[in-house]
Amino acid sequence: MSSATVSSRQRRTVTLVLLTLLFATAFWPGRLHWTLVLSLQALLAVVTLTLLVLSHLRSGRPAGTVTRAVTPVFVGREDAIRDIRKQLCDRPAEAVNAMPASVLIHGMPGVGKSALAEAVAHRLERDYPDGLVVVSLDDSTGPVAGRDALTTALRLLGWDERELPPGTPERVSIFRAFTATRRILFVFDAARDPAQLAEVLPKTGGCAVIITSRRNLGPQLGIRSYGLPPPPPAEALAMFHAIASPGGGLPSMEATTRLVEACGRLPAAIQTLATRVVYDELDLDEITEQAQATALLGCAGSDPAAAVPAGIAAEFGRLSPLERRAICLLTLVPTASFGSWVLGPLAGTSASAGDVVATELAGVRLLEPAGRDDHLGLARYRFHPLVRAYAEAQLAQDPSLVVDGHAALDRLAAAYRELAVEKENSGEPVLADDHDPELDWRLTAMLAEPVPDIRVERIRIHLITGRYDAAETLLTELAGTVPAVPDDPRQDLLAHLTAAEIYAELRWPKRAAKHLGRCRALLAHEPDAALFARVDVAAQLTDSDVLGGEATDEYRKTLIVASRLLAADDPGEAIMILARSARREQDDHRQVVTHERLAHAYLALCEAGHDNDVRPLDRAGHHAMLAVLAAERLGDRWRQQLGRLALARALAMAGHRQEATRQATLALATAPDAATPVPPYLDEGRGWVREAKLTG
Repeated sequence: MSSATVSSRQRRTVTLVLLTLLFATAFWPGRLHWTLVLSLQALLAVVTLTLLVLSHLRSGRPAGTVTRAVTPVFVGREDAIRDIRKQLCDRPAEAVNAMPASVLIHGMPGVGKSALAEAVAHRLERDYPDGLVVVSLDDSTGPVAGRDALTTALRLLGWDERELPPGTPERVSIFRAFTATRRILFVFDAARDPAQLAEVLPKTGGCAVIITSRRNLGPQLGIRSYGLPPPPPAEALAMFHAIASPGGGLPSMEATTRLVEACGRLPAAIQTLATRVVYDELDLDEITEQAQATALLGCAGSDPAAAVPAGIAAEFGRLSPLERRAICLLTLVPTASFGSWVLGPLAGTSASAGDVVATELAGVRLLEPAGRDDHLGLARYRFHPLVRAYAEAQLAQDPSLVVDGHAALDRLAAAYRELAVEKENSGEPVLADDHDPELDWRLTAMLAEPVPDIRVERIRIHLITGRYDAAETLLTELAGTVPAVPDDPRQDLLAHLTAAEIYAELRWPKRAAKHLGRCRALLAHEPDAALFARVDVAAQLTDSDVLGGEATDEYRKTLIVASRLLAADDPGEAIMILARSARREQDDHRQVVTHERLAHAYLALCEAGHDNDVRPLDRAGHHAMLAVLAAERLGDRWRQQLGRLALARALAMAGHRQEATRQATLALATAPDAATPVPPYLDEGRGWVREAKLTG
């Protein structure tokens, strides 16, 4: 029998006894003072009523739930608020009186558009003394018609609908005349189509307008637009803690970080899950896998934040058959990001048509930009975790798509082989790697025409996924196919330069220097100013004491400057520039490098005794865990180990020795195999674990 059941029965028993006593006091002998009897009856009545109410409330909730109310939270978004206010306030002088200040906030479902619009509106309320009017353009039945939105706006402005003329043009005239001489701030939430807004936008400069939409309607409306991405990792984690407060951030850092990232950092999804954690007293370690998180979202029921999957479903419903088929089949590609061309062979159409489909899907926020590949010069995309989960569910429910899935992958593999053959026929040999299908899939997803040197790309992928011996083997084979002083040393040079840059980013100076030496030897025979500049930057990445020209790539420039700041014992400044880079970079390899260095900088901040930052050990642990997750997406077990070692160090420094020991043990167990040499960039972390005696 559960404790909840026993408690309920005890309440019923006590209630019955009290009711009996209450009834009995009415017949007590007259020798008792009547005032005392009335007082006792009143006390018994209050206690009985309280127990009856509590019993009723408890019976309507599952056992084990808590009574603490959970209210929506708004955390962070200061950068977005500042940017939107600037767009509304900084206007050309000729526009101030001619038209209202207007901005459209667009983004995927659940990203926090409405909450942000409300936050901006409240900050601007004083500037618009004649009122704040909020009109929803979407209700339970679908989009609100423009005429109905106009009527709602007039009613909120104080007009009685019975006094309004029946015709829409007459109502528009009343609205425009009323707003022409007033300063009113309008918020039109959840717009789907410009036609909804045609009659409700004021036409004079005294008013301001904030519109929210999943789609970028700004160009169609002729107003400025602001694309709202998910919040940065630290803000997303703070949103979760603001609701769930799981007993301190650092001991549960792995669980909470995995959970928040599984939500794709969407505020509505985070609020849903955090609320369930509170009400159902869930163990965080039981809901950290992506499948469990998305399943929990799927059963959110009547929770308002369940609009996240509902919003995704609504956008899916508006896709064309080709777009719907393409995005479902795209979930079969086992890579974190992909070039737009892959949608062509997957859907059985041309590569150019696939590029158009990818652009359309990104426009409605069902695909996310994943940056550009420096080596390929190509735009890449990725799934948001919740969109991928929804698309996978749609694929599983459609038998025709399941059957077509195998043929789609065959078409994609054939397209990759065709591209490889083209390179071979052009006289540039392709180094075969038939025993490694995972590498082929990565290449297939990342390449696009015109095809760069596939050999260089294979080497790069080996290096960023932690297969260093395989990369060195390919480099050796490449050198064997090219004369010692080739007529065109560019391809050999690019391969060694790529290796030098990545080894330098990994803080493996010995190997970086070896490949830089090969680059300099090749450049001596045929100078190339652009490639020499890259070699110069790679040398600075390898050794921060080396001086040279400034990197044109912001990412590498940041790494060089941060290394010099840390060497000069200035971790605070290093953190500032690395944090900006972390918000900007979308490539998984660069995310691993940047978050790992941020974790290292925060640890250095603590060890140096600086106390000018808030909870630096928590932030060190958070960035270490973000590095682990990015390394998992790449399949790089070595850098997973590196991130866990940093997390263990932060935990130990904060006094959480048991969890630190667990993380250190997990770290040392995370290796490709016992026979593979350990990269030297792990020496410091492993040595610290031994000194701290965290493992046997």
